[in-house]
Amino acid sequence: KYVFRDFNKASYDLKEILGAIQLFAKETKMTPKTFALLCEGTDWGRSSAQFAKKFLPPAGFKLLVEESYPQGISDFTPQILKIKAAKPDFLIIACYTPDHILFSKQYMEQKLYLPFGLWSVGAGAEDPTFYKAVPERAVHYMFVQDDWDVLAEQRVWFPELDRKIKQKLGYGVGAYAACGYGTMYLTKDVLERAASADRDKIRDAIAATDITAENCGRIERVVDGKKYCPALIRGIQRIKFDAQGQNTYSHGMITQNQPGKFKVPLYPLEVRPPGAKVILPIPKW
Repeated sequence: KYVFRDFNKASYDLKEILGAIQLFAKETKMTPKTFALLCEGTDWGRSSAQFAKKFLPPAGFKLLVEESYPQGISDFTPQILKIKAAKPDFLIIACYTPDHILFSKQYMEQKLYLPFGLWSVGAGAEDPTFYKAVPERAVHYMFVQDDWDVLAEQRVWFPELDRKIKQKLGYGVGAYAACGYGTMYLTKDVLERAASADRDKIRDAIAATDITAENCGRIERVVDGKKYCPALIRGIQRIKFDAQGQNTYSHGMITQNQPGKFKVPLYPLEVRPPGAKVILPIPKW
């Protein structure tokens, strides 16, 4: 009753990945048929694996290998060799930052080839520190389920906020910073509507939340004469919670790290920049 989430569920992430796989297969006239899973062993990794197995096989994709691992693992070689021997068309991974760094280095060292790509369920691949810690070539062509507005550099609010975040954190706006920033403005809106420190009044104010760009007056910001809604900074269009406390309007996008330009938005089509194309099949090492 008292728990709310303005963020994706694992099921949302895997539905987006499936949608992108189907779209890219159609665009490239490729027919991927098999996949593997490598997921960390806590709740998030298990949920990601659960929904991958729920959504992908009915869509025609056969699971060849499923590997779970403990956080803080020191060597991915056994898992990588097992996946390599199975020769799946693509691999879905759910890794937090330290493990994603290690996996990426060993994935490159072992030259694990996946013709339809490596697909990351965000997390480590959304962390700006991740990209500083891995060889650039190790993450070329990787697909990432990104939980924010990757085209943010085009938004009016970006320069000022990017500067402030760099001063505070040492890196600019990314998924994690945008999520925190948006949630703080959601919290501000809730507290002002509750006008009380009473837990039930606050809870009821959260449950009654319905923020859109059009009704964002209480918390809207103005930059260079243009208004924007900071609670929607992730690129979502609405915040409204269902009976389970989930914002059903939460979503992300699928990007691909292409040589010379990381985080190219490709799915859904409405976020794809003019001229951008998916690179498939993945070039061999």
